[in-house]
Amino acid sequence: MTTRAAGDPGAGIETAIRRAVDPSRLLTGEDPATQQPDEARRWLELYAELLTVVAPILESLRSTMVGMSAQAVEELNDTELVLLERQVSRLRARLQYWGHRSQELAETISRRPSA
Repeated sequence: MTTRAAGDPGAGIETAIRRAVDPSRLLTGEDPATQQPDEARRWLELYAELLTVVAPILESLRSTMVGMSAQAVEELNDTELVLLERQVSRLRARLQYWGHRSQELAETISRRPSA
């Protein structure tokens, strides 16, 4: 990617692209080590919510590409499609993590002896 000056509007676009597809990026306030079941459920719900927006956009793009010219399909495959696929993959991975974490915390609480 081209390096841009901080005042260049393209710099914001490049940052947004990197953030959207970075598989290790966490959302603001997200703590993978939380011990709070409610917090884990909140992140699970948030990632599910994000996927309900982004996944249909990806599917719509794929279905729209059917029947398009080879050149248009090539362009979309090289740009929008790859970005959306990576973003959906990242969101699904975070959703899966929080699903496991939420279940793990619920099981830990259920194993605690009653007072």
